Amino acid sequence: MALSRNNDLIENRYTRAKEHVAQIKGFYINVICAVSILPALAVLNYWIDQWENPWFLFSVGGWSVGILMHGLATFQPNIIFGKEWENNKIQEFIAEEDKKRKQWQ
Repeated sequence: MALSRNNDLIENRYTRAKEHVAQIKGFYINVICAVSILPALAVLNYWIDQWENPWFLFSVGGWSVGILMHGLATFQPNIIFGKEWENNKIQEFIAEEDKKRKQWQ
């Protein structure tokens, strides 16, 4: 029983690490796209009307906010529902399950 639980914890940690790596990869892809597309929009805006109406700034502002939020979600720890809270809840559910199992044995 303890060996099974240990394997589950190792697998759970691996899954969370894999998800976090995917989040980091997504963030960097977002940054690369912004760095390559936003200058092209600026050039297009200049080509169309010599920045008389600098509409590309709306794209820069929106994408910057998106990158900021994506970065915070990826790299900042979740203050309210952090790892400690997750671990406490997992232990709580395991304890409840063990208690129920002992009642029926």
